[in-house]
Amino acid sequence: MTKQDIYQHFRAEEQEVIEKTYDLIKQVEDTYSFYVTEFLNPRQITVMKSILGQTKLQVYQSSDFISSENARLLIAPAYYELNIADFHISLLEINYNSKFNQLTHSQILGTLINRLGIERYLLGDIIVQGNRAQVFIEKQWSPTLTHRLLK
Repeated sequence: MTKQDIYQHFRAEEQEVIEKTYDLIKQVEDTYSFYVTEFLNPRQITVMKSILGQTKLQVYQSSDFISSENARLLIAPAYYELNIADFHISLLEINYNSKFNQLTHSQILGTLINRLGIERYLLGDIIVQGNRAQVFIEKQWSPTLTHRLLK
């Protein structure tokens, strides 16, 4: 099936995801090494996995191991053996006194994106419960984010 045949099965605004998927397939096949995507929403995951399912590559989804809505895909050659650490995900925890302040998902997301300049694709789910919040983030950005939050 060609790329043009694939386009008819998806929305016009999903063409960028389709193109990226084909680029990743070529990269993994050419380099014989795995690739980890940025955090993807459920629809992006569906689009990518439907295309990747037509290849001989292996595809792993981080949310199969770490319960979350937004997930990363690990695309690998047939011989690859999964190591969960290869998803490169860190979990940051924000503790606060809920008696005096109540943080919301949108406040945390807004602060991370607008005030700290973190790109949305670097962030996974944000879970707010009681007096703490947890943020899944691309591992290499964890020290930077921690440093910026402590300023």
